[in-house]
Amino acid sequence: MRRFAVVYVVAGLLGLVGPLVWGNDDDGLVNTESGLFLGEIAVNGPHALFHVVWGLLALGASDDEASARRHAGLSAAVFGALAAVGFRRFGFERGVHRIGAFAVDGWGNLGHAVVSALGLRTVLRSRRR
Repeated sequence: MRRFAVVYVVAGLLGLVGPLVWGNDDDGLVNTESGLFLGEIAVNGPHALFHVVWGLLALGASDDEASARRHAGLSAAVFGALAAVGFRRFGFERGVHRIGAFAVDGWGNLGHAVVSALGLRTVLRSRRR
């Protein structure tokens, strides 16, 4: 769980670094516009901040097994819903698309589906113990 948390916080922080987000029409140090992280993954400020907050919540939940299980289950639900909506609306299409305030794309859809599956796997494995 801690590794998941650290990955999410780092991914969010990197998504906030303006020069790493291509095509965002913003030359500032902090990314405030939609663009492609390293030219591949759609991101914008709200999307990156969500990753930071989600990772911090995971870090807080990682010390207690019940809290970690709840966070994993919530991750499965939230990211599964995002993946389902994203795949329905634009599939694996590249480029910057939006789901609400969040910039997403085909790679994001795939990533959200993987996170959802890992969250579900964590919940199911923890119930066997």
